[in-house]
Amino acid sequence: MDGGPFEAVGAAIIERTGTTSYAFTDEATEPGKSYAYQVTYLLEGRTIVLFETDAVAVPSLPLALHQNYPNPFNPTTTIGYYLPKPAVVSVDVYDVAGSRLATLVEGRQEAGPHAVEWQGIDGFGNPVSSGVYFYRLKAGSTVLTRKMILMR
Repeated sequence: MDGGPFEAVGAAIIERTGTTSYAFTDEATEPGKSYAYQVTYLLEGRTIVLFETDAVAVPSLPLALHQNYPNPFNPTTTIGYYLPKPAVVSVDVYDVAGSRLATLVEGRQEAGPHAVEWQGIDGFGNPVSSGVYFYRLKAGSTVLTRKMILMR
């Protein structure tokens, strides 16, 4: 079968898992994509194809809002999130009364992992006091929220 074009993955370690079974881990895959593999070897200057695999789909990851780190924090924390597809995104910080203090991200972003830092300041550049705060990710029509603690 011709599934090419193929890219070399270097000197990969292929483990024998049975009499005629082998395993290989590709660390460079991306969620939501499919990959086919071809095993070759060189013999007297010629490349010999041993076999090709069928396409293997890497499952997409769901939308995720990760716990900030460090938590508790002073003075800066990092908020990570994952987008399974491109989306219009906002990341906002709220106090316990539900008032929005700062908008950290606003706009369209590509699929994949993202991170933003918060320095414990409001939208006017003023430092906020120690306490519990909430950060909210809105991606399309989905909203995820988590809690964080600032200790000055």
